[in-house]
Amino acid sequence: MLAIKNTRNGRNKDGDASQLKADLEALQAEKPKPPRVPQILLMDDPPESLAWKLVHQYPTAGVVSSEAGLIFSSHGMAKDSVIRNLSLLNTLWSGKGFPIGRRTTGSFTVRGVRLTVSLQVQMEIPQDFIEKSGLLARGGGF
Repeated sequence: MLAIKNTRNGRNKDGDASQLKADLEALQAEKPKPPRVPQILLMDDPPESLAWKLVHQYPTAGVVSSEAGLIFSSHGMAKDSVIRNLSLLNTLWSGKGFPIGRRTTGSFTVRGVRLTVSLQVQMEIPQDFIEKSGLLARGGGF
């Protein structure tokens, strides 16, 4: 709590403004954090973006799509990254913690979040996806 003194032109009765400046700096340091704004339904977010949003925006989300072909054909589902991305989705779905290391944007750990995945798709799309991923998705439990 800041002490308020009798002031005239920002100075106390001795003419010193240093305490007022210190009080102002303390007030500025106590700025509240911005509110966490929910964006609960997600569809075309890459897994890295999904993890970041769960930690920094709102701890609950659902990847919901009535046309999951968008998800199965996304950049994150290419053969070279499918295991990493599906593992992240499986870990988020299970509720376990997941550390994410970054050099430039800051590392963080995803924990205490909830994720629901609901994908609707015609049978040919996941069959094609499984064929292209070399059974990696199926073998990984997805």
